[in-house]
Amino acid sequence: MSAGEHKTLWRSDITGLRALAVIPVVLYHAYASLVPGGFVGVDVFFVISGYLISGIIFRNLQKKNTVGYLDFYQKRIRRIFPNLILLLVFVMTMGYFYMWDEELRELGKHVYSSAAFYQNFRLMAGLDYFGPDARTMPLLHLWSLSIEEQFYLLFPVLCGLVWRIRRSEKALGVLVVFITAASLLLCLSIKDQQVNFYLPFSRFWELGAGILLSYAEHFRYASPRSWSLNFRHGLSIVGLMMLAAAMFGFDHDSVFPGVSTLLPVLGAVFLIAAHEDACVNRVLSSRPVHRADQLFALPVALALPHLPANPRADLGLGHSRGVGALGARFGRRLLLG
Repeated sequence: MSAGEHKTLWRSDITGLRALAVIPVVLYHAYASLVPGGFVGVDVFFVISGYLISGIIFRNLQKKNTVGYLDFYQKRIRRIFPNLILLLVFVMTMGYFYMWDEELRELGKHVYSSAAFYQNFRLMAGLDYFGPDARTMPLLHLWSLSIEEQFYLLFPVLCGLVWRIRRSEKALGVLVVFITAASLLLCLSIKDQQVNFYLPFSRFWELGAGILLSYAEHFRYASPRSWSLNFRHGLSIVGLMMLAAAMFGFDHDSVFPGVSTLLPVLGAVFLIAAHEDACVNRVLSSRPVHRADQLFALPVALALPHLPANPRADLGLGHSRGVGALGARFGRRLLLG
């Protein structure tokens, strides 16, 4: 992709929307009372990710008649792995000095499953995201990154197969609609909320919502940018109000994911569809919002690793919290190895 093309495709308002998603999640895990529904920022991220990443796939199919698997996965690796490795090394180093052997072995399992992108399945087996034990798990956040990567192992391949067999944008649309609808129906039918929260197949529809918008734009089934500016002003305001209602109206007792998840997901879709010149999107494109995004740039790069940077996280220290306990464990590691 040329520099000029990249500049055309880059949208400053989506950078601002990313900040609007990450900051509430960080605040939720640090001070939940401030933004009791801040966890929905992850759902906004899913929509953004689906919109942007599918755009790359659709452009490749249109211009090159191929997904470009090698280039696609090389870019994913370059974007994810440097920061992911840094985070995992940091967490294991802290664990080495601050945790007992049994705790460190348990942490190692989570590091391994995070590096292999199946952390969501490990957490599904025994950790409630909204429960008190969640604050002792420094890699809790990587459940969402795992779901993203699981999706991008499947979706490009399916797109490539459909395009090779039919080379039809309508067939591609049927695939996108099927994935999104089937995932949403699964999400609404699962009764076990812990399974529903971490299961990738019940979360794919959130990425699919962004993909549907991207598909409609790329294959010209809809052109939101051509809609009247006043309509897009209203769309952006409604989208922002939906996100605010979710972030401040939901809490750990809300049934989530479920029908309620439509609120932040559609809110994010509305804001993206409104485009840069809508009133709310202009604010999202502003320098102060981008500065906030840069402040949280490392967490964003790793899909919200808020807990390692959270001063209130217990880092798996059990009942031995405080400087004295940390100092004793640090000394024990240095002296005894």
